[in-house]
Amino acid sequence: MSQSIWVIIAICSAFVVFATFFYALTFGLTRHLFFKIKVYYDIIIGILYGMLSVIMSVIIKTRSFSPEITNLAIFLSILVFGLSLMFNGYTTGFIVLGLNLVSILVMPFWFPKLFHGITSDYILTLIIVSYSVITLMAILKKYIKKINNWWVWSIFSLAVISVGTVFILAEKFDFEQIEKILLLSSWILTGYLCFGTFTVIDSVYKHALKLRNIIAYDQNRYVLETGANAAITEYISKNKISYGLFVNYYIGGFDKFEKKVSGRVRDYIVQNISGQAIKKFQDLNDKTLFFKSSFKLFGAFIPLEEIEINKVQIAIKNNQSLIRSGDDILLGVQDAISKIVTDFKIDNHLISVKLLASASIYGIHSNDIEQLQTFNRYLESAVVRGKNVNKILLIDPIEFNFQKNQNRKLLALNEIVDLNQCSNSFEPIFSRDNNNLIGFHLNNQINLVNITDNANKKTLETINEAGLESLFNRFLSFENLKSIRQHKVTIVNKKVFINYDQWIVSSEDFSIKQLVKKINSFQLKDIEIVFVFDIRKEISAYSTLEENINLIKKNKIQIALEHFGSKNTNYELISRYQPDFVIMDEEIIHKLGNVKAFDEIFERVVNIANKIEAKMIFKGIDNYTIFKKIQKQNADLIWGKLLGESRIPKPNLAEETLFLLNKKV
Repeated sequence: MSQSIWVIIAICSAFVVFATFFYALTFGLTRHLFFKIKVYYDIIIGILYGMLSVIMSVIIKTRSFSPEITNLAIFLSILVFGLSLMFNGYTTGFIVLGLNLVSILVMPFWFPKLFHGITSDYILTLIIVSYSVITLMAILKKYIKKINNWWVWSIFSLAVISVGTVFILAEKFDFEQIEKILLLSSWILTGYLCFGTFTVIDSVYKHALKLRNIIAYDQNRYVLETGANAAITEYISKNKISYGLFVNYYIGGFDKFEKKVSGRVRDYIVQNISGQAIKKFQDLNDKTLFFKSSFKLFGAFIPLEEIEINKVQIAIKNNQSLIRSGDDILLGVQDAISKIVTDFKIDNHLISVKLLASASIYGIHSNDIEQLQTFNRYLESAVVRGKNVNKILLIDPIEFNFQKNQNRKLLALNEIVDLNQCSNSFEPIFSRDNNNLIGFHLNNQINLVNITDNANKKTLETINEAGLESLFNRFLSFENLKSIRQHKVTIVNKKVFINYDQWIVSSEDFSIKQLVKKINSFQLKDIEIVFVFDIRKEISAYSTLEENINLIKKNKIQIALEHFGSKNTNYELISRYQPDFVIMDEEIIHKLGNVKAFDEIFERVVNIANKIEAKMIFKGIDNYTIFKKIQKQNADLIWGKLLGESRIPKPNLAEETLFLLNKKV
């Protein structure tokens, strides 16, 4: 008898120690390491637990214990199932269940010396009751919040004790029955010990995670980003919140600020601002939840009882205003942030920082916290900040989706043509009357081959078929602006001709403010920009084109039309473009004097240019023979291979070229 007791105690104690250690090592304290592969990890853990349960059963069976003690192989396997279902989850639990049933119902017939099967109605009943109660209670727990792990385990234990007691009392009381009582009690006690140690490990893990996810500033708490999304989601669910402002606030130009001050000064200012922010936002709404995404980015979730859509629309519109007013939904946020002191006197130095904020609305823009984070990150970008003037920005989903689509289109465009291989060269435009360069045309290239070359024909056709022509043209235009900025010292006070896309200018999506801001960002003062449009290309919205061209010209950007006089010239568009320059088609110049029809076209085109008071540029002056023909026509502005072409603009033409241009016929 005493020997049986010690054997049972030894087996149960070993099980508790090993199960506790294994759970802590594989899941209890390490689950966060496998969060990204949770589903796969649960399956692996389930198979591992199930295999260990089977191995434990084999060890107990092969140790030649008494029949009752050998039943521990089955009972402890049930505990492995119950504990994994409660603490690891359904996936792990049911994988263990499957392997347990195989080891109990199938393997004893194949390997009777290794596996212990069902030997009596008593064992069969306990197995059925145990698995059924645990499974049923676990399922109910998922749908009934009041049922927790303790409830599940207690009802399971009570059911096992009740069924076991009935069977034991129904039989004659002898040594075998005492052993059954001892075994049943040890099983239940072992279960509770494991349940207790697993619960402690689980609590320690959650408490450690909570501490890791909280940072204190001036005795105030911010939930860190690693736990922010879960904390906000839990807060919303717990308080049944339908709407809320998701706000990020931060010090503008933090990287520059960090470089200019010491770590001590930086920490002081950051902590001071974070402490002030909590007080100001709590004055706005005492239910505000604060979180912190990084050292320089703070956040506040402000619950709202209801939302008026017109206030949201006003807030989006006010992104373009210095101050928010009226029924703006961000009025309270603006008031809270404006009260935060951002000027500091430290060590006799006055340090001033700018506080910026971005916001989106839970319940309107999205119910997904991660998506709201994405919206706010987008608003924090320099590109978006450059388009708006207010310090506090509210997401405009339409603009966000448009930009997202633009990014996708750029990726698609880059698959057709390597945008990194797009470059340009400077083609000089010469005035014979002034005997000097008036400016340059930027000739776009792909892999150092002119974009109009036959080698790039197939690429351009593919771009056009993909509907990406307009985007490609605008990309090239802004690449040209970068080149102008790079060489602005050389081309100061010169005109720079760059091709621009007529489709965007004739659409409702065109924004003169964004265009001017973009150009101004390149700091091209004292450089005259001329947009070149292809007169051959059709457009659909004539009136929109004219309106936008007027806006462009009001901002001191001149207009030029190329391929003027070609077979496909759309003369209807001349009045819409109101050109300052017209660029004669090269074919006319090359066939001048050789084909009578082109002589007539030449005169007609020159007359049209004179009538609309646009300066004529003669393109295609590729050799001295062509130049002599143009010279006889008293042409002033010329452009072509005769004048040269270079990657870096040259302030003057070569001496030998000037000699040829000034040589009298």
